[in-house]
Amino acid sequence: LYKEETLDFFDILHRQQTPPQRDFGGVWQGHAIDRLKPFLLGPFVIDFAGDIFLSGPEATEREFILTDPVLDELKYETIRLQRGFVMTSGSRRLGGKVRGPDALKDQKAATGEVLKVVLFASPEFSGARLDAWSTAIVAGGTKVLRHLESLEKYRGQWEYFYFEPNGTPH
Repeated sequence: LYKEETLDFFDILHRQQTPPQRDFGGVWQGHAIDRLKPFLLGPFVIDFAGDIFLSGPEATEREFILTDPVLDELKYETIRLQRGFVMTSGSRRLGGKVRGPDALKDQKAATGEVLKVVLFASPEFSGARLDAWSTAIVAGGTKVLRHLESLEKYRGQWEYFYFEPNGTPH
């Protein structure tokens, strides 16, 4: 499902290894949060290495400062969030362990490289999906981002902030 949604730029099956193996790296943190959500009856903050979920009302409000991907001192925006997801992925240039998808061998190439992406979503959104999407956006660039924006089923449930390789924020 995520493979189709992301134009094949997220594929949990890693065919480049023999025998093919499953690579859960781009989805497991969001999936773990999804599994915990039904048990969060009060205000909770879950943080898996920067993939964050806030479960409660105002008591859990947090500020997130969006900074330059290279220079943390350069602040672009402050986001206040009471409930929902914040997930980040960075390209290989920033030390991200994003592999080139098998899809690139056969078909479409990535366009509009994304250096870093931060995704925000409502608490009802799937954390596993958002995690897969952030990985796919870094692998497939703005081509994947524009496609995900066009999916009517998810319109209004998520937002993004990203940087081009030259540091231009969007």
